[in-house]
Amino acid sequence: MTDGDRHVLTIDLGTTGLKVGLASTTGDIVWTADAQLTTNWLPDGGAEQDADEWWRLITKAAKEGIASGAVDPSSIVAVSATGQWASTVPVDEQGVPVGPCILWMDTRGGRHVRKRIGGKVSGYKAKAIATWIRRTGGAPSTAGADPIGHMLHLAADQPDIASAARWYLEPVDYLGMRFTGEAIATHASMTGAWLTDNRDLTTLAYDDTLLELAGVDATKLPPLRTTASVIGTVRDDVADDLGLPHGVQVVAGTPEPATRRRSARARSSTTRRTWPSARRHGSAVRSRSRRPTSRARSRPSRARVPTATCSPTTTTRRARACSGCATR
Repeated sequence: MTDGDRHVLTIDLGTTGLKVGLASTTGDIVWTADAQLTTNWLPDGGAEQDADEWWRLITKAAKEGIASGAVDPSSIVAVSATGQWASTVPVDEQGVPVGPCILWMDTRGGRHVRKRIGGKVSGYKAKAIATWIRRTGGAPSTAGADPIGHMLHLAADQPDIASAARWYLEPVDYLGMRFTGEAIATHASMTGAWLTDNRDLTTLAYDDTLLELAGVDATKLPPLRTTASVIGTVRDDVADDLGLPHGVQVVAGTPEPATRRRSARARSSTTRRTWPSARRHGSAVRSRSRRPTSRARSRPSRARVPTATCSPTTTTRRARACSGCATR
């Protein structure tokens, strides 16, 4: 079987919608479907989604695609997911949600974060912001709009969910666990949690100093594996339900920014590529790499420090965090 004859079940879990597709291992998209997602807006800055509903929509679409005849089911060799990040799904030992997913824009944990690390240096205590930037290149949102804020909120304000949760998972890691039964994360998926020392990506462990500063329960964080590695195979019961062969490999999910960077590198290494949409119109699309202008080359790079004002405000609930914190 050649690369063009092998296929991957792909998932893109966004904030407003999700997409499921079948693509060849050489990048040809042969089938897609999409579905809209509903966000529940709550008082005091709450924003949640039903992670069980994600799984129902994904499996429904996957069944349709596998049964469509677009590809031979026996040619599907892997599952790969990308999607939203810095959201938190509390799950039990089996990977089933014990509460809704707290979205990246949820700010209910802000007061707990500020109590721990808030101060006078751009909204942070001096030692805290210096430690985080040195180890991670950024810092948690003092508005609570990331996993640290979510975990502190659950521990303080929703102890019933916190006590029922075995793991706090990023959305792509949640999907990985639903497919494999294993709770696994990566440096890429946990970037928005600000709990790993990113100076050495071979260290597959959370940073004790950052955990102490954040005040979160480290026992609920999933073990780390190498980014984009194979984390297991699709559970037999899930494979039978979807119509997949047994033994299909599951690749560790990556959040959208990491996926875009990998895709850009792959495109830049190819001087010419014909996309499915272009072929339908009988034309080819040439990928061009542009040389930066002299002004762009001479402009010094500057590290941006996230501040307390980066996060969504109470008047603009759907605002996005600035690029100093994350691009979501």
